Amino acid sequence: MKKVKMKSFKSVILWVLIPLAMGIFLFPKGLTDMVNGIQEPVNLEDVDYSKDIDNLYVTGTVYFIYDYYCDTEKNGVLQAREYIIDGGNDYYMGMYVEARDMSKSENLLDAVTEYFVGQDDGTKVMENQYEVTGVIRKMPNDSLDLYKEYMEWDTMTAEDQAMHLPYYLKVNEKIGAASADTWFFLLTGSIALIMAAYFVVKYLTGGFQKSIKKYIEASNSPEAAKEKVEAFFASTPERNGIIFNREFISAQAGATTVFSEITKLLWIYQSKTTHKRNFMTVGVSYELVLGFLDGKRYNVPMKNEAQVQEVIKEIMEICPHTIAGYDDNLNRMFDKDLAGFCRLRYDAVMAEQNPGMTEPQERM
Repeated sequence: MKKVKMKSFKSVILWVLIPLAMGIFLFPKGLTDMVNGIQEPVNLEDVDYSKDIDNLYVTGTVYFIYDYYCDTEKNGVLQAREYIIDGGNDYYMGMYVEARDMSKSENLLDAVTEYFVGQDDGTKVMENQYEVTGVIRKMPNDSLDLYKEYMEWDTMTAEDQAMHLPYYLKVNEKIGAASADTWFFLLTGSIALIMAAYFVVKYLTGGFQKSIKKYIEASNSPEAAKEKVEAFFASTPERNGIIFNREFISAQAGATTVFSEITKLLWIYQSKTTHKRNFMTVGVSYELVLGFLDGKRYNVPMKNEAQVQEVIKEIMEICPHTIAGYDDNLNRMFDKDLAGFCRLRYDAVMAEQNPGMTEPQERM
């Protein structure tokens, strides 16, 4: 049984790791934003710029804007601009301002430019100081690359590089309960963590082996049934991913372990899927489809057509009650008229093999 559970684990591992990684990244980010949004914004003059200031909710005055290094446009229309401002007394950083808020930032930039070239004594700079509230974020890679390109990063000393922080202040960005991004991070992160936990718990509790547990629990002697099942998995050789003998059949359909008494196998056939890209065939995949007396079907991936046909041939040698091969009529009957499907072969063979049986086996 441990070997069977390990197969399920291998199938489900990505469904654990990927959501787990997403949850670990998104949920703490959303939680931090929510906590920061509840608190009062930190004054820009009180920020310790030598520490990690990502996601910090701030307010204060921007006294100087030195230049801009990035414009964001959509269909030729300016959407936002990223400027260079002071980060306290010892650092520089970026400031992201959307077009609707740019009049004040442009006025300050113009005033600072006039001051630096000697056209103003600083009066205009004082008149156009920019009062802002927003969130400090790490620059995305594209913005950081443009920032470094503007600064001619490779020509700077290590000391000068250390003065230029990889953050920008996003003016008027909302944070906390008022921010859609915060709720997105929290909800998406929570869902991802719950998904990862669900698959872990399902694996640990044997949830992918429900068919085995159901068979054991329904037997007259669960302990004896368990021993019989364990002996089946321990001693029966695997044939192209399928394990079967004259009593049981089992396979992996993704993470789910398919298990049943082989007398309940009604239908077996090959499924072929052609994968195309730009109208050109790029691959073909094959599956063995197993249909059972309870009306359930399972698709078991196989490497190639030869493997599928080999397994079908071997199973049919010990399953005279099973129908092999696909056609649309069989498909409709299996879905809509399972009793009629059984009458095609199953009921007659079962009656012949079990003369005392007067009623068909339970279908559900």
